[in-house]
Amino acid sequence: MNNSNVAFGIGFFCLSVLIGILLFHVYTQPSNPPILKSNTKESIKPSIQISSGVLSYTQNLNATTTQISPAIVKKNSLLTDPSNRKKTLPQAPMVNGLPCITNVYDGSETTIDGGNVNPPIQYAEISTSNIFSTVYRRDMNGSISLNGLNDFLLYPGDQKQLVVVPNTIYYIRFFNGLANTSGYSPVTQFSFKNCSS
Repeated sequence: MNNSNVAFGIGFFCLSVLIGILLFHVYTQPSNPPILKSNTKESIKPSIQISSGVLSYTQNLNATTTQISPAIVKKNSLLTDPSNRKKTLPQAPMVNGLPCITNVYDGSETTIDGGNVNPPIQYAEISTSNIFSTVYRRDMNGSISLNGLNDFLLYPGDQKQLVVVPNTIYYIRFFNGLANTSGYSPVTQFSFKNCSS
């Protein structure tokens, strides 16, 4: 074996190893999105060439590549859409009225506040039973307060109006239909003393 054959064999072996390493490197790199040429859908791909025993790796980048603009960031719908605000039950009703009444009272000087909640309050219910076995209901249609105890009608049926008398305990609650709960606020109890006693 002469020295030129050995040198040729070693050179060929080294070139083969180098080509293998380079090919391994090229094909195991994570693929990047293709660079687009001026508004066309053609992608620019790298090329590998072997010429006169020299391995070259080139990527043909044309001077007319299109710059890709940054993505438009959409507004966060959780912050901008009121229906996505945190959903909560109404607070316990706050009842303010006269310190005492005489006989039958229409409740015209009484206010009931519920606060601003999501979803809005649909209706209020009053009962003389703490388990609301008999209920008088009044639609609120999203309002946060009521003026007066009038317009509370027996439910179901909506015919008999609530009559408020002294020395009777009443229970009131709000309903907003919050899913996965009862939908009812905590209950508040109130009563009016008899002014004549």
